Amino acid sequence: MTERHSLTIVWIALVVGILVAAFVAVRAQNRSRPAALTAMDYVEIEQLNAAYGHYIDTGADEGQADAVFTRQNGDKYIGRERIAGLGRIIGSRGPKAVAHFATNVWIQPAPDGAVGQVYAVIIRFPDDKMDENDPRPVDVKLGARYHDTYAKTAEGWRFKTRTVVMAGSNRAAQGTAAPR
Repeated sequence: MTERHSLTIVWIALVVGILVAAFVAVRAQNRSRPAALTAMDYVEIEQLNAAYGHYIDTGADEGQADAVFTRQNGDKYIGRERIAGLGRIIGSRGPKAVAHFATNVWIQPAPDGAVGQVYAVIIRFPDDKMDENDPRPVDVKLGARYHDTYAKTAEGWRFKTRTVVMAGSNRAAQGTAAPR
């Protein structure tokens, strides 16, 4: 009976050890996974991307971003004031300007918030006097992809970084930096 009792204890210890090891492995695996995003998180990030085009085209609200924006030529704009200045330059065409069209917003959870990619087409319209008899063409200026990181703040989702990757190129803008 003693031998049988010892064998039972060994089996119980083995099963408990396997269960503990499995529990520890699952817990460690879950810790490395990014937090899930809610449906509202996705909506708010998509709204942020939609608002970006309005801000950058018109200069309204000065871009509303305290982030790192890296242009296709590698120039970096870090912080609200620098990005606001860029918004005023690009958006200098006034409140009727329309140029940035964003689509295919792809958002993924990340350990510190979310990451995403957005296709962008920049279309230049000659001016607001253009009508159907105007011979000047509408010009597709460029196609690009934005590589974004997003952070959830007390005011909602915001850009943490945005890097432009030009269409037809597999290289990112040089010098992409992490936020300060």
